[in-house]
Amino acid sequence: MTDPDGRGQRATGRWGIIPRMKALLTTLALGSMLFLPSCSESSAATKQEAAMEESIGLMDRMADELTKIKDSESAKAGMAEIEKIVDEMAEVMGRAKDLGEPIEALSKKFAPQLKAAQQKITQAMMAMVMNPEVQPVLEEFQKKMAKLKDVMPK
Repeated sequence: MTDPDGRGQRATGRWGIIPRMKALLTTLALGSMLFLPSCSESSAATKQEAAMEESIGLMDRMADELTKIKDSESAKAGMAEIEKIVDEMAEVMGRAKDLGEPIEALSKKFAPQLKAAQQKITQAMMAMVMNPEVQPVLEEFQKKMAKLKDVMPK
Protein backbone atom coordinates (compact mmCIF):
# COMPACT_ATOMS: atom_id res chain seq x y z
CA MET A 1 0.00 0.00 0.00
CA THR A 2 1.39 3.41 -0.94
CA ASP A 3 0.47 6.95 -0.07
CA PRO A 4 -0.35 9.60 -2.74
CA ASP A 5 3.29 10.50 -3.36
CA GLY A 6 4.20 6.84 -3.91
CA ARG A 7 6.73 6.48 -1.08
CA GLY A 8 4.72 3.93 0.83
CA GLN A 9 3.17 4.04 4.28
CA ARG A 10 6.34 2.82 5.92
CA ALA A 11 8.10 6.03 4.92
CA THR A 12 5.39 8.55 5.75
CA GLY A 13 2.85 6.96 8.11
CA ARG A 14 2.37 8.18 11.64
CA TRP A 15 5.23 5.99 12.87
CA GLY A 16 7.06 5.91 9.54
CA ILE A 17 10.66 6.79 8.91
CA ILE A 18 10.13 10.44 7.98
CA PRO A 19 8.27 11.42 11.20
CA ARG A 20 10.86 9.55 13.26
CA MET A 21 13.69 11.30 11.38
CA LYS A 22 12.15 14.68 12.18
CA ALA A 23 11.97 13.73 15.86
CA LEU A 24 15.56 12.56 15.77
CA LEU A 25 16.80 15.80 14.18
CA THR A 26 14.88 17.81 16.75
CA THR A 27 16.61 15.80 19.47
CA LEU A 28 20.00 16.54 17.91
CA ALA A 29 19.25 20.25 17.64
CA LEU A 30 17.94 20.58 21.18
CA GLY A 31 20.76 18.47 22.52
CA SER A 32 23.35 20.67 20.90
CA MET A 33 21.78 23.86 22.19
CA LEU A 34 20.69 22.69 25.65
CA PHE A 35 23.93 21.06 26.63
CA LEU A 36 25.96 24.20 26.37
CA PRO A 37 26.79 25.60 29.77
CA SER A 38 26.16 29.15 30.87
CA CYS A 39 28.72 30.69 33.11
CA SER A 40 30.36 34.07 33.45
CA GLU A 41 33.86 32.68 34.01
CA SER A 42 36.07 32.77 30.95
CA SER A 43 37.30 29.20 31.47
CA ALA A 44 33.70 27.96 31.61
CA ALA A 45 32.87 29.98 28.50
CA THR A 46 35.87 28.42 26.77
CA LYS A 47 34.64 24.95 27.77
CA GLN A 48 31.19 25.87 26.53
CA GLU A 49 32.54 27.03 23.19
CA ALA A 50 34.71 23.93 22.85
CA ALA A 51 31.71 21.68 23.57
CA MET A 52 29.65 23.41 20.90
CA GLU A 53 32.45 23.18 18.34
CA GLU A 54 32.91 19.50 19.15
CA SER A 55 29.15 18.84 18.85
CA ILE A 56 28.95 20.54 15.47
CA GLY A 57 32.03 18.65 14.28
CA LEU A 58 30.41 15.37 15.29
CA MET A 59 27.21 16.30 13.49
CA ASP A 60 29.25 17.09 10.36
CA ARG A 61 31.01 13.72 10.62
CA MET A 62 27.65 11.99 10.99
CA ALA A 63 26.31 13.76 7.90
CA ASP A 64 29.41 12.72 5.96
CA GLU A 65 28.95 9.08 6.99
CA LEU A 66 25.24 9.12 6.15
CA THR A 67 26.04 10.59 2.73
CA LYS A 68 28.37 7.66 2.00
CA ILE A 69 25.55 5.14 2.46
CA LYS A 70 24.42 4.16 -1.03
CA ASP A 71 23.77 0.40 -0.76
CA SER A 72 23.60 -2.37 1.83
CA GLU A 73 27.38 -2.86 1.86
CA SER A 74 28.18 0.81 2.45
CA ALA A 75 25.36 0.89 5.01
CA LYS A 76 27.06 -1.77 7.13
CA ALA A 77 30.36 0.09 7.08
CA GLY A 78 28.63 3.42 7.72
CA MET A 79 26.67 2.16 10.69
CA ALA A 80 29.85 1.03 12.41
CA GLU A 81 31.32 4.53 12.11
CA ILE A 82 28.02 6.17 13.07
CA GLU A 83 27.93 4.11 16.25
CA LYS A 84 31.36 5.51 17.17
CA ILE A 85 30.13 9.04 16.45
CA VAL A 86 27.00 8.51 18.58
CA ASP A 87 29.19 7.29 21.46
CA GLU A 88 31.32 10.43 21.14
CA MET A 89 28.18 12.61 21.04
CA ALA A 90 26.85 10.96 24.18
CA GLU A 91 30.17 11.61 25.92
CA VAL A 92 30.22 15.30 24.89
CA MET A 93 26.57 15.77 25.85
CA GLY A 94 27.15 14.05 29.17
CA ARG A 95 30.03 16.40 29.98
CA ALA A 96 28.08 19.46 28.88
CA LYS A 97 24.85 18.47 30.63
CA ASP A 98 26.28 19.30 34.05
CA LEU A 99 27.39 22.77 32.92
CA GLY A 100 23.90 24.28 32.60
CA GLU A 101 21.99 26.31 30.03
CA PRO A 102 23.74 27.99 27.08
CA ILE A 103 24.52 31.67 27.14
CA GLU A 104 22.61 33.58 24.48
CA ALA A 105 25.68 35.09 22.80
CA LEU A 106 27.24 31.69 22.25
CA SER A 107 23.99 30.19 21.02
CA LYS A 108 23.72 32.99 18.45
CA LYS A 109 27.37 32.63 17.44
CA PHE A 110 27.02 28.94 16.59
CA ALA A 111 23.46 29.01 15.21
CA PRO A 112 24.54 29.14 11.52
CA GLN A 113 26.98 26.23 11.89
CA LEU A 114 24.43 24.20 13.83
CA LYS A 115 21.76 24.85 11.22
CA ALA A 116 24.14 23.87 8.40
CA ALA A 117 25.07 20.61 10.16
CA GLN A 118 21.39 19.79 10.72
CA GLN A 119 20.62 20.45 7.06
CA LYS A 120 23.42 18.12 5.95
CA ILE A 121 22.05 15.34 8.14
CA THR A 122 18.51 15.96 6.90
CA GLN A 123 19.58 15.82 3.25
CA ALA A 124 21.57 12.64 3.77
CA MET A 125 18.69 10.96 5.58
CA MET A 126 16.17 12.00 2.92
CA ALA A 127 18.40 10.44 0.26
CA MET A 128 18.44 7.25 2.32
CA VAL A 129 14.63 7.29 2.64
CA MET A 130 14.33 7.42 -1.14
CA ASN A 131 16.69 4.46 -1.59
CA PRO A 132 14.80 1.24 -0.77
CA GLU A 133 18.04 -0.71 -0.46
CA VAL A 134 19.15 1.30 2.57
CA GLN A 135 15.81 2.07 4.24
CA PRO A 136 16.28 -0.74 6.81
CA VAL A 137 19.44 1.05 7.94
CA LEU A 138 17.35 4.00 9.10
CA GLU A 139 15.79 1.86 11.80
CA GLU A 140 19.23 0.76 12.95
CA PHE A 141 20.33 4.42 12.90
CA GLN A 142 17.42 5.37 15.13
CA LYS A 143 18.32 2.63 17.60
CA LYS A 144 21.87 3.93 17.79
CA MET A 145 20.63 7.49 18.29
CA ALA A 146 18.47 6.30 21.20
CA LYS A 147 21.70 6.19 23.24
CA LEU A 148 21.55 9.97 23.37
CA LYS A 149 18.23 9.97 25.25
CA ASP A 150 20.07 9.00 28.42
CA VAL A 151 22.06 12.24 28.39
CA MET A 152 19.22 14.52 27.28
CA PRO A 153 17.81 16.95 29.85
CA LYS A 154 14.49 15.95 31.39
